[in-house]
Amino acid sequence: MRYSPTSECVSALPEAPSGQAAGGGGQVKPKLTAEQAYQQVKASLSFDAPAPGVGPDHSNNHLRSEVTGKPLDSVVGYPLWFWAVGGDQKAKQVSKSLAGMKVALSLRPAGLTVDAGDGTRFTCSSMGTPWRRGMKPATPSPTCGHIYQKVGTYRVSMTTRWSVHYEVDDGSGTALSGDEVVSGTRSRLLRIGELQVVVDG
Repeated sequence: MRYSPTSECVSALPEAPSGQAAGGGGQVKPKLTAEQAYQQVKASLSFDAPAPGVGPDHSNNHLRSEVTGKPLDSVVGYPLWFWAVGGDQKAKQVSKSLAGMKVALSLRPAGLTVDAGDGTRFTCSSMGTPWRRGMKPATPSPTCGHIYQKVGTYRVSMTTRWSVHYEVDDGSGTALSGDEVVSGTRSRLLRIGELQVVVDG
């Protein structure tokens, strides 16, 4: 899923005058304001929201439902780790010239908000810490974690926030500057059950 700032409100451009330009030329072209120049550059960008990573998962711990026998992602009462997978997670800078103005944008990831699907929402200041094989069982995440208390299939939604700092130089100095936050969301299903030990052989 790609998030595009074009979904946000963008200031409308002023209508061109109906009269002729001096000297009998074509219609007068409208002059952009600094705010409109910034909005146009921002609208040309896209933000690739990371997918929600959750661990440990059933591919590592071989959990299965006692009722259906199907694989589970985790069990009730077990600490889960959440983190961002893929997408745009690195800070970057964008600079473009538009209508005689220079628009400079600095973007950086500003953290995650997780909707666990069980009525719980929590915010993580970082992009989360990936769970790794070999970690001590039932160790809570140091940055972004949750424990489910009931059996069920939950839709986990992870919203990534980016902090955007912008400056517009109209040739005589900084005509506009400020900060705002944009965001994008991706989700996945998470199957939580009761523990069943599977013995091979």
